[in-house]
Amino acid sequence: MIVISDEKGFALKFENLEDMIQVTNNLLGQLKWIQEEDVKPPYIYFTYAGKCSADDAREFMAKLKEN
Repeated sequence: MIVISDEKGFALKFENLEDMIQVTNNLLGQLKWIQEEDVKPPYIYFTYAGKCSADDAREFMAKLKEN
């Protein structure tokens, strides 16, 4: 998945159907978890490149939630 954004909005570009299915399933899984665990907003879906570690991703999302 590639995210393209500017001041008008954003677009998700999927290279193939399997990529789109994977992202959709991830979002549905996150929604189920939010509902089951009564997670409070803000809700952030973040996908990251292989060069980004899981710790870097968690730190980035924590900063997003603060603002």
